[in-house]
Amino acid sequence: MDAQQKFQMNMKFFRKEKGWTQKQLAEKLNMTRSVISKLETGVQQPSLEQLVSISEALEISIDHLVGQGGTPSMLAEVLEPYRSEKHLEEVIDFLIKHPNLYDAIKKLAKTNHNQQQLSQYVATMIHELLKIE
Repeated sequence: MDAQQKFQMNMKFFRKEKGWTQKQLAEKLNMTRSVISKLETGVQQPSLEQLVSISEALEISIDHLVGQGGTPSMLAEVLEPYRSEKHLEEVIDFLIKHPNLYDAIKKLAKTNHNQQQLSQYVATMIHELLKIE
């Protein structure tokens, strides 16, 4: 997953984590909802000025926004094998809507498991939870 894709995923993730719609974020940034949508879907790449504004509004570093700073990029890495599947956005939305699960993933990431074990564990967990809902 490249930096642009991580940016798209993280922008949407952190916006939803704050409970904001695209329109609400757009208002805070003095942009249109359409621009926010284009940034989140990759139709438009962010300018440096937009990166700074978005990171300030979302109260995260630019590193985190582009997936270079810790846990959010771990989420992207775990979901990478499923990127081509049509339900990826549903999985991401599920994780955003279930912060306890996200916290469990963060705790799991701090254990001594290797990346493959973590990926398998989280994928199984998500698969089972999607069956329940």
